Amino acid sequence: MLTEGREGWIEVVCGVMFSGKSEELMRRVRRAIIARKNVQVFKSHLDDRYGGIQEISSHDGSSVKAIPVSSSTEIAERVRPEAEVVAIDEVQFLDRGVVDVANALADRGVRVILAGTDMDFRGRPFGPLGELLAIAERIDKLHAICVVCGDLATRNQRLVDGKPAMAEGPTIQVGGGESYEARCRRCHQVPSAVDEKPWYVWESAGGISGRNMSQYVLERRQTVPGTLDDVFPFFEDPRNLAEITPPWLNFQVRDATDAKVREGTRIRYTIRWQGLPMRWESVIARYEPGVCFADEMMKGPYRTWYHLHSFRQLADGVEISDRVDYSMPLGPLGAVAHSLIVRRQLEAIFDFREKRVRELFGSGPAE
Repeated sequence: MLTEGREGWIEVVCGVMFSGKSEELMRRVRRAIIARKNVQVFKSHLDDRYGGIQEISSHDGSSVKAIPVSSSTEIAERVRPEAEVVAIDEVQFLDRGVVDVANALADRGVRVILAGTDMDFRGRPFGPLGELLAIAERIDKLHAICVVCGDLATRNQRLVDGKPAMAEGPTIQVGGGESYEARCRRCHQVPSAVDEKPWYVWESAGGISGRNMSQYVLERRQTVPGTLDDVFPFFEDPRNLAEITPPWLNFQVRDATDAKVREGTRIRYTIRWQGLPMRWESVIARYEPGVCFADEMMKGPYRTWYHLHSFRQLADGVEISDRVDYSMPLGPLGAVAHSLIVRRQLEAIFDFREKRVRELFGSGPAE
């Protein structure tokens, strides 16, 4: 509820793990409570460390009560009209829709406090943090201390059996001191089984260039009769991908490391894109039984591709949601190809997918 004379804004607390982001968010929340503001606190349900899923907890043991959410839509639905301050922790785990939610809240006069890790373990921008930093009125980037050399730490070092994790691993893996270390740029290591170059470097006729690209989003939603027990198992079986993919893509699964997708499952398949045979390799970066899973492209025709499949039980069936965040290679040429060809092809692919799912499961009452 907009209060006359009250101006909203967005503030972001970001940085490396162990830098005190959650502590700073809690400090601001407590000050707002002391000032008798109406405060609501949310957190990603993926983070259940320390105090558990009902609290925001820091590495030093302090905590505040919070509402766990799995999507930006949940935040929009659960924010109280009278809320004056809305705080969200571990915002990197949420979908891009949180950008729109934060803007809408600020526009109606709410102070929005967001905290999260701005880079994943590879050193890439993490989730929606890049866009949130762009629209925020206030930004505070915190640092930790590199455990190797003692300099300022700006990177998250993921460790597997005490060794740096491979770049091909899943993006999302919640952990504490047992799986991550804070490191500086020089001491940060991300080995790759495929390419020894850092993710942000590519070679062109002009030499070495940074990775500047446009990010695109494709979203679809449909409701089918039945229960999650009927629907979810079909989608988590990689062998069924060909069943809901247009024949003209000539989609074929070459191999999958698991019969049913799990976090870390790798799937290799071939497609024909613009008439050319291509290999595509994905890793399941997120998996929650009966709720959602996400596949992230490791090799393929796109610069980046992250497809979140979400499922929700309704009174009249199961809601199936798809959200694809992707970007094109080749800079300006890729942007032109996207506007002229690629976007229309993707729409056609998902049109076919939606139609085929209706044929397999039936149409929901609103369709």
